[in-house]
Amino acid sequence: MILGLVSILMGIVEINYDERKRREGGRERDEFASVAHRLRQKVIELGTFPYDREVVFSSNISVAADNLTSRAPQAILWASHTPLMPSISRDEVKHRFFLYLYLCGVEPESLYKALTDNGFNEVSALFGFERAVPSLTVDFKRPSDDEIRTEVSNYDKFLSNIDKSRVYAPVLSWALIKADTPINLSNLDKWYLRESEELIGPYVLIRLKPRDYEIAN
Repeated sequence: MILGLVSILMGIVEINYDERKRREGGRERDEFASVAHRLRQKVIELGTFPYDREVVFSSNISVAADNLTSRAPQAILWASHTPLMPSISRDEVKHRFFLYLYLCGVEPESLYKALTDNGFNEVSALFGFERAVPSLTVDFKRPSDDEIRTEVSNYDKFLSNIDKSRVYAPVLSWALIKADTPINLSNLDKWYLRESEELIGPYVLIRLKPRDYEIAN
């Protein structure tokens, strides 16, 4: 009987702990639902069709980017599941990730630190999920310092050779930013005009237009 009571108490503790841990994530996903609804409305208002999918840039990976494509018709520049998409080549995966970092204002030094700290998004993007999650492979091996430095060098070269052929692949139509999260959007503003901004809960939805006339038309 004592063992049974202990088991029940442990179950209650674990359930309460797990619920508290997941509560914040659930609240954030609920807040994002309003943004997804607005993006669905924009398809009708602007006359864009599902097969002409506009692309959204969001610095918020865990909620906005990872939930957008299941709730709205637009595509996303980068999400944590992007490396798993069979329709995107390995080279394009790396290009999209570097472009995402560039638009977020990430410097090579910051990328190096994130990789050496085993950041999930960074490691999975550049080396694959099997190098980021130990349980996915029997012979798990984290990226070596030489491998990390090679990819940081590749990102540095990407920044040094940035031009419209890289920035506008793909062309962005929207940016979605958390209003209370500081982010340097100077690189985004170099290449895009902000046609409008709309506050939706904790998010700012920005309509983008390429500054390059040929791209914009």
